[in-house]
Formats: sequence, structure tokens, C-alpha cells
Amino acid sequence: MKIAIIINSAPPFPVSGSEQQGMTMAGLLAARGHDVRLFARAYGGAPVVESMDGYRLIRVPFVNWPALQFLSHRWNFDRLFARHAADVDVILAYQTFVPGYLGARAGQRHQIPMVLWIRSIMDFELAKVQRLAWAMGQILPHCRHLLLQSERLRAPFLAEVRQSLGPPMADRIAQRISIGRNGVAIHAEGPSEGDELLVVGRLIPLKDLSTLIRALRLLPNPPPTRFIGDGPLLAALEKEATGLPVTFAGRIDPADLPAEYRRARVLVMTSTTEGMPNVILEAMAAGVPVVSTPVGSIPDIVKPDETGFLFPVGDAEALAAHLTRLFGDRALRDRLAAGAFAEARRYSWERVVGEVERLLQQLSRPSGKGQ
Repeated sequence: MKIAIIINSAPPFPVSGSEQQGMTMAGLLAARGHDVRLFARAYGGAPVVESMDGYRLIRVPFVNWPALQFLSHRWNFDRLFARHAADVDVILAYQTFVPGYLGARAGQRHQIPMVLWIRSIMDFELAKVQRLAWAMGQILPHCRHLLLQSERLRAPFLAEVRQSLGPPMADRIAQRISIGRNGVAIHAEGPSEGDELLVVGRLIPLKDLSTLIRALRLLPNPPPTRFIGDGPLLAALEKEATGLPVTFAGRIDPADLPAEYRRARVLVMTSTTEGMPNVILEAMAAGVPVVSTPVGSIPDIVKPDETGFLFPVGDAEALAAHLTRLFGDRALRDRLAAGAFAEARRYSWERVVGEVERLLQQLSRPSGKGQ
């Protein structure tokens, strides 16, 4: 197959979990013999076209000025897609805005089926926040298939479609939905070997890391805690954590993360909103149980007393109680670690890429139809 994948950005520029998933998917599909072209926004002087992990990365330039950013991105994408991908058999867009919008335009123009991967509730609530509801009507009717990150998204997503585009369109789209899963590399069997409390993610408000610091202060013997990631709240969090055994390690090379997971006893996530965080699956794949808020698709994989524990957003007392149990009962911790590892294996890249490959093959336009 000839496949176009659309994401928002690519390294060396900042990427989210969605982009990481898209890039890994591109590389694995290319390794299976498919001709993959990955589109992402260009920043600075990065080359427009380059080879990466067996696929072509096509960077789309734009004017970095608010009034022209979207229009220039759209114009350049249309131009580069026509030059480099008009012959593809299928399009896979990660997230509704902006990849889904660009993919729908390209699919219509070149008569190519498109699959839209909706990653979280923010994918369709963003339309309200940024007054982009009109774009929903430009995207969803032209999707041949939709992948939802979790079954938990189906009802609120269809309710939003019903309100925005009407019941008939919601009924049509409901027939095109299936569930897509994040993939994860399986690093090692058995529980991890360390005693640290680990946090991985951006130091930004929606991560609500102050709740963890408050929880640590409730513990008579707080464990050594390591924050991996950077962000605008670093100085404030360092001040808030004064006197605690906390290390802020900053951003690290993703290749070094498996070793960090192996040194951890537990991973904590305190976010107020999420989709399906890569870091939770990565920790579980290294044999690390997870204590998290029950937001987004997290309850699909963090199962109380099986793979970890859940606590309400902002509830430092409940978080402290879970940490007390996990750091005080090694047998409990090892049992949850074994459960976490078993759960992560259900999301192995080998399984996930096979599922996506079969879907794209079913939906791709007949060979020879490319222009």
C-alpha cells in the first residue's frame, strides 16, 4: 500500500503522544513493505523532504503569524500533498484538528479514503473552544472510517456529532467507528527493580503536579521522587517541593526512558485531562504499576487492585493513601506490577500495527487508482 499519515509536528520540534504514535506507526508500516509518507508542520530551516525510519517525512511550512498561520499551512499542505502523495491508496490522520481537516481536503480532492483517529475528548471539544464547529462538517462526512481511542469516547462523540451535524449524520458516522489502541514496545518481563516514585510529562497546569507534592508532604517518609520533563511551571514546582526528596531531571532522550522505568516502583499521573497517555503504557510495559486520576481513557488500562490504583482529580489524601500501600507492601506492589505488564502486552506494537494495517488494506482504493 501507499499510505499518507498526517500528524501535527515531528522532532526535533515538540511532539505529543499522538505524534509519537504516528511516527512509530509510519516506521512499522514501512518495515512491513508499505510506501509511507508522513506529513508534519515545518519549523525553522528543517528540510522539506527527508528519509526517516524507512518512510518519507514531508514537512509543511507555514507563516508563524496568527492571522496567516492556518491559511499558509493549509495552502502549503495542499501543494505538497499533490506533489508527493496524490497517488496514495489511503490517508490516516492523527487528531481532528488540524490533521483531520487537511486529510479530509486531500481525500476529497484526490478521491482517497481517509481514516481519522480521534485521540481524546479534546479532539471534538476543541471545536467549541476555538469556534471551529464549522470544520466538523468539513471533516466527519468525508471520513471513510473513524478510530476512537477508547469505547468511553463513543457516546460523548456521537452526542456532539448529533448536536453539530444532526441525527442522520450521527447515525451514518456511528456505522464507521471502531476502537483504535495505542501501541507500546515491551521492554522486559517481571516487576521493575527500583524504589523511586516516577513522574513523566510536561510541567504544565493540566498535569496538576501540585497534588502530588501535597500528597508527598502527607507521608511520614516520602519516597525519592523523580520528575522527568520540562515546562513553564518548573521554578514554581521546585519551590513548592522544597525539603522533599524530589529531583527535577528535565527533558531526557526518549531512548533513555526504559531505564528510568526500571528504576521506579510506581508511576504517578495527576492530570486533570488526558487521552491515552503513552507514558502509562510504557511504564506498565516495564513492569511498573500506575497510580493515576481516572480521566480520559486511563481507566481502560489502570484497573484498581489489578494494574494500579485510581484517585479523584486533586485528591492528595487519596493519592497519599495509595502510595503508602505501594511503598509499604512489596508483595502488593509486585502483584500489581505483574498485572500491569500483562495488560501492556495487549497493546504491543506487533498487535496494534497489524490491526491498523488490516483496516487500511480494507479501506484503501483499488491498486492503480492513484494519480
